[in-house]
Amino acid sequence: MKGKTIAVFTCIVFLASFLLLSSCGKNAEKTKVRVLIIPKFEIGEMSGDASGEAQLFYEHYCAGCKEIKIPNSTPTSQFYFNSENGVGLLVTDSGKSAAGLSLMSLLSWDAYDFSDTTIVSVGCGGASTGSFIFGDVVLVTAACDFELGHNTGRGELEDAESEHTWFPLDSLSNYSVEQLNAELYDKVYPMIRDCPQGLPDDQGLSAAHNGNDKTCSCQ
Repeated sequence: MKGKTIAVFTCIVFLASFLLLSSCGKNAEKTKVRVLIIPKFEIGEMSGDASGEAQLFYEHYCAGCKEIKIPNSTPTSQFYFNSENGVGLLVTDSGKSAAGLSLMSLLSWDAYDFSDTTIVSVGCGGASTGSFIFGDVVLVTAACDFELGHNTGRGELEDAESEHTWFPLDSLSNYSVEQLNAELYDKVYPMIRDCPQGLPDDQGLSAAHNGNDKTCSCQ
């Protein structure tokens, strides 16, 4: 009888301790995120080399911050948070699926409070020809959903000089490509084609162009 009493008492103490710890966890104050910046990819390191979509934001808002692993997120997502300014940087990886899954994992994580967060989604749009960064002006004649087609390198095509390296899926052609105003393109292109690249060398970003002269940064 005495042994049963001790066992029951031990179980009660264990249960009470568990409930107390659970209560403390629920009442723990979450870290407030003031701004969440969401680029999709980075082509190299987060600092010090040619920039993709994330590097300039990292260097300006989260310099020196270490990557924080998000529970149940995609293996390619990266999250950084600067506790001094309240700015978070989520690199989701390319594609709608990766962006949706990594963002859902972060927003559902109870370590951070996003109830009053300004969310800024950023990214490059335009073309895959050459290389370009934020500030470059890319003039296009059609808007394409890159995931609803096939992309290949010029070396894999019969015509290695072909300007077309992306091909829509036949079954999704009504959704994957939207033709834009060709007449407007013809009017705008002569206005910007000779625009000089306005990238200041003192920012150390000119290497990102790799000598590309097909895009220009107009200020």
